[in-house]
Amino acid sequence: MDNFNNPNIHVCGDFNFHNVEWLTHSNRTDVYDVPTDELINFQVDDMNLFSMPSHAPFLPMIPDVPKPNVVITEQPKSRGFRFRYQCEGRSAGSILGESSTAENKTYPTIQVCNYQGPAIVIVSCVTKDDIPKPHPHSLVGKDCKKGVCTLQVSSTDSITFPNLGIQCVKKREVVDALNARKSINVDPYRTGFAHAKDMNIDFSTVRLCFQVFIADMDGNLKKPLQPVSSQNIIDKKAQTDLSIFRMDKCSGKSTGHDEVFLLCEKVSKDDIKVRFFENDKEGNCIWEDFGSFGHSDVHRQYAIVFQTPAYKDPFITKSVSVSLQLFRPTDQACSEPKEFLYQPQDPDPDRIAIKRKRKASTPKYDGTPSEPTVLDSSEIKNLLRSKTIRKAEAAGCPSINDTSVKSEIQAATSICNYSVESGFPGRAENPHVPMPPPDNSFACDDLAFFNTDPDNLSTIFPQTSELGEMTAESLQQCLANFPSFLLPEN
Repeated sequence: MDNFNNPNIHVCGDFNFHNVEWLTHSNRTDVYDVPTDELINFQVDDMNLFSMPSHAPFLPMIPDVPKPNVVITEQPKSRGFRFRYQCEGRSAGSILGESSTAENKTYPTIQVCNYQGPAIVIVSCVTKDDIPKPHPHSLVGKDCKKGVCTLQVSSTDSITFPNLGIQCVKKREVVDALNARKSINVDPYRTGFAHAKDMNIDFSTVRLCFQVFIADMDGNLKKPLQPVSSQNIIDKKAQTDLSIFRMDKCSGKSTGHDEVFLLCEKVSKDDIKVRFFENDKEGNCIWEDFGSFGHSDVHRQYAIVFQTPAYKDPFITKSVSVSLQLFRPTDQACSEPKEFLYQPQDPDPDRIAIKRKRKASTPKYDGTPSEPTVLDSSEIKNLLRSKTIRKAEAAGCPSINDTSVKSEIQAATSICNYSVESGFPGRAENPHVPMPPPDNSFACDDLAFFNTDPDNLSTIFPQTSELGEMTAESLQQCLANFPSFLLPEN
């Protein structure tokens, strides 16, 4: 320990011997003239200094001690809070934290690092500029006076502000508000108050500035720390949250250029984009593109008509699901994503093959008989039975039994002998029904049978034997050759 009395040993300030880095002639030859051929060894063990030549100098290096600083541990929520005027006569509410939920509400919180003890915290509104300036809007709530919040705390581990609200001022009140701030000397970044005259202030956006004063050497809470500012807080009236209400289509071609109509919350045509993106399983974005539209395609700030971008691989063979959302470039805000489906290219977009197939199956009306639809005897019996019953009910008959219906059905056989070779219906000999006048101008349409009015499908057939198979075309021709005046009366 006698080495401490050596005049060649210099100690700079207070230090801890356990954390001392000794400087010798090997790295401080510019300070002392020490023989270069002399080797000096150093050891520190339990506060006992080593022995060393009396002429060998050394200097202790004090390790850097971290300075106290302010950190925002919970940012204020940037959206969803409404600035209120004083004339509204109601509370301005409380600014919530960024991670706040309906079940667990949080509030703006700061922490003073590398310091333990009492402190004074001053919170004020500043502008969104790179070097923030005092903002004319005021903070209201508990511990607030003259537009700022002043809070004295005994511990700086976590300081929360649950009762802060923002009260906005009118343009004619800007000068008075900033003069009140000037009177209490609240100017965190020392920018002055000249901006009160040029009115170059965004009244819809503010930031919270936190100034902390800790104890000085005399124990007074007057030592300022570097101020910190929060993220932007945007007035709910000025800029609403992005939201997609409805789209007229949620799928399109992989080559893009599909026109989509989108209904949304109020947006600005100069500050909105439609973003398409795809994430992998880990949530990383692997593809991104934007819809194409102009200012004229934004209708009254509530609807957007855009064209979809092409997918990264236009030659996909199966559908690919991506996401679609509204994106605001100024504050990087996004809406909740919607699903959009990219589909493979259609080899027949005009449906030519379907049209050709439909045309080939269409019946001909040029007199050439098409393939007939064959009706068996049971189908014709059921059809005639139902028509007879409906006609009887429409005529006001009190009742109708199966015998009368059967007699009407059996009357159909004698005139339903159809000659496929001649293309015209034949007529069995029956003295009860006169021969109809000749008429060769009827049209043979196998589909018209099903569109015939029920009143025309009456019991027009005389009595005969069994009912065999016949086509819809032959039945229609039979009906066409027997006018209504030949129908039997009830």
